Parts: sequence; structure tokens; C-alpha cells
Amino acid sequence: MPELTETMAVDAVNEVLGSKRQRWVAVDSSTPLDELELDSLEVAELFATLEDRSGLDLDPDSARSLRTVGDLAQLQTF
Repeated sequence: MPELTETMAVDAVNEVLGSKRQRWVAVDSSTPLDELELDSLEVAELFATLEDRSGLDLDPDSARSLRTVGDLAQLQTF
């Protein structure tokens, strides 16, 4: 059964930030999402990465109430 884990979320955020930014600090599950200041392209790439790894079709609207990188594991599906 497909699933999205906290570890997958942390790995995906670090991968996206590492590929898009010249300078970044690796995140962990407790890193606040608002501190990342993700632009729309980074958010789109993050969702694509999470969907590829989890096998799930994620609902971006379910991210609105999330606070930390680890909370991404709670994203809802369509």
C-alpha cells in the first residue's frame, strides 16, 4: 500500500532545496515550513517528488494547515 512517511518528506525537501538553491541548510522533521520560504516552483517540485516516491496523488490544499517538514507526511490524497 502506498504511503508517505516523515523520512520521505524530509528527504524530498532536502533534495529539492539542494537542487534549487546555491546556499541552503539541511532540514529535519521539526523545521518550520514557513522558514523555508519555498517559491511556487519549489513547491511544485516538492509535490512531484513526494508523489513519485509515495505513489500517492496528493492534494496540495491539504498542506495549508501544516507547520513543519515532518507534517508533510500528513498530506491528504485526492
